[in-house]
Amino acid sequence: MPTGKLAKWQMLLSEFDIMYVTQKAIKAQALADHLAENPIDEEYEPLKTYFHKEELSFVGKDISEAYPGWRLLFDGAANHQGKGVGAVFVSESGQHYPMAAKLRFNYTNNMAEYEACILGLKMAIAMNVYELLVIGDSDLLVHQVQGEWVVKNPKIVPYVQYVQNLCKRFCKIDFRHTPRIQTELADALSTITSMI
Repeated sequence: MPTGKLAKWQMLLSEFDIMYVTQKAIKAQALADHLAENPIDEEYEPLKTYFHKEELSFVGKDISEAYPGWRLLFDGAANHQGKGVGAVFVSESGQHYPMAAKLRFNYTNNMAEYEACILGLKMAIAMNVYELLVIGDSDLLVHQVQGEWVVKNPKIVPYVQYVQNLCKRFCKIDFRHTPRIQTELADALSTITSMI
């Protein structure tokens, strides 16, 4: 309980509807003050991004191994800051083509995974790719698209049907599940995009 002057001020101000809200944005001057107080010296090292073996890989096989078609790695991110999707094409020669998109609708994590896969498949169709290996960290998506698992969520049914229709445009298409640690670039793209 406030005592003394605090109690008096509380009683005087109680007739007004005053709401206290914490500040969420950093003021420009606070950021400038922080940079002025912490100058960069010779010991400063910039943040370095690390990707496993500096290439993309999936379980049991190296991504640089010979594959008769292109590879697509995808990932979706849905968090409190936003929703984003990322996909990376890898050509037969190992050339990487990253892409990312921000989602402006309310999506669940599974929906974001489907959106990332759809983004990659549409890009593959636009590039006239006929053989494709699709690699993602969503076990649910991989098994649902292949028809191995039943789709229980009615919001996911249109996604599964759309991906299966897109798959008909390829001569050969395979889906593989891999842990997130081995799709780091696609994961980083989707996470960064969701935060922008």
